[in-house]
Amino acid sequence: MDQGGYEKREFWIETEFIKEGREISWEQAISEFVDKTGQPGPATWVGGMYPEGQDQHPVSGVSWYEAAAYAEFVGKSLPTVHHWQQAACVAESLAIVPFSNFDMDGTAPVGSHPGMGHTGLYDMAGNVKEWCLNATDDSGNLRYLLGGGWGEPTYMFVAEDSRSPWDRSPLNGFRCMEYPQGEESLPHVLLRPLKLYPTRDLSNLEPFTDEEFRSIKAQYKYDRTPLNPIAENIEGSSPFWREEKITFDAAYGGERVIAYLFLPKAVKPPYQTVIYFPSSGAVYEEFFKGLPYRHLTEYVIMSGRALLFPIYKGTYERPSARGRIWTMSSVVETPLAYRDWTIQMAKDLSRCIDYLETRDDIDSGRIAYYGMSSGSMLGPIMLAVEDRLDAGIFVVGGIPPIDLPRSFDIALYAQRVKVPVLMVNGREDVLLPLKTSQIPMYELLGTPDEHKEHKLYPGGHGVFGLFYKQIRGDVLAWLDRYLGPVE
Repeated sequence: MDQGGYEKREFWIETEFIKEGREISWEQAISEFVDKTGQPGPATWVGGMYPEGQDQHPVSGVSWYEAAAYAEFVGKSLPTVHHWQQAACVAESLAIVPFSNFDMDGTAPVGSHPGMGHTGLYDMAGNVKEWCLNATDDSGNLRYLLGGGWGEPTYMFVAEDSRSPWDRSPLNGFRCMEYPQGEESLPHVLLRPLKLYPTRDLSNLEPFTDEEFRSIKAQYKYDRTPLNPIAENIEGSSPFWREEKITFDAAYGGERVIAYLFLPKAVKPPYQTVIYFPSSGAVYEEFFKGLPYRHLTEYVIMSGRALLFPIYKGTYERPSARGRIWTMSSVVETPLAYRDWTIQMAKDLSRCIDYLETRDDIDSGRIAYYGMSSGSMLGPIMLAVEDRLDAGIFVVGGIPPIDLPRSFDIALYAQRVKVPVLMVNGREDVLLPLKTSQIPMYELLGTPDEHKEHKLYPGGHGVFGLFYKQIRGDVLAWLDRYLGPVE
């Protein structure tokens, strides 16, 4: 900035600036790289200067072009995806993520969080997402942006994300690297575009027959044996609600289900109840440490509704025999094991409803399902096999872009959903893309059109970090509409 980098063509090494399929001039491109006051600089800056008090924070709000130009200015380069992943130590994520900045409050000073792998690099998980050199295809319309940022799900550290090179989200940052013999010495294979995620052809989908679905649904049934519940109060968690830890008998294997029930203090019972299903981050965490993504969970309780947070089989302190792994590749490799695991989780959900029906302070006729990410992806299964749920909310969900066994095909279950469903997504989500994942789920839902809605916001899979206030309004309006307003 001090040396006029936005005005010196020699730093902008890209010979072509392609936007919306057409080439534009360097002058046109530079005119878009301005701050909040129209001065050259990152989108989060004001008057050509970073926000007050953030001199030790990472730069954010920059496009891929700006990041590449700065790297050229300092005689370095953006890392390839291959270099970035090695430096980040993604295989050590269980030790790195808990000590990294995925908070909803924005960026933190560089190095203030101790999460690091054996390479000793701070903040490669969280804080800001980091631009990499590689594109996702020959067009260059998408560039890799790795590591996850503040307010995003923790598993975005290991996910492969991408954005338009023009994207200037407040989550977008970068780091430079230096190649000992220069970038031109790199093997060409390292610079090639890397295809991001597969897609799935749903054009020949054959729906379940009624008889077939009855048979499949029978897998989710269980004996209604006594719950033998034990409830204990957890003191001091909040002045606005009281929290109970509840255990009761599972529907399988002689196990005990754990669930945390949050009850609002300012509203008289019986309470409407929202049952939460977390993202795959719950698979990697060893213990439940309180509500995740508090901006998207606390407000349910503050609205006067009870929130039930089950510890499903395979999450938190209830690990399964398959270990703490949830990836698309492992689903492809062992799809029937994931089917069996999903059946256990569905039974946990149903046993939770069994328990809620025993309580006088719960209105068991008004219960909603609230899924986040993988909880949304599995949402159609839960709503299709459990008839006591009155509404569904899917945040950043969609049909997984992989072929699945017919008995575990989420697309087929979606056709059997009849209750009202709200879907909330990021338009640029590459894990569950708009055209190949989100829209197919929405269109496949068997819910009548007037009782389903798809809300889209700018951003990717962690869109709720930037738009939590708007999403909060969407969710509460949906609950008011289908469970009824809370008095």
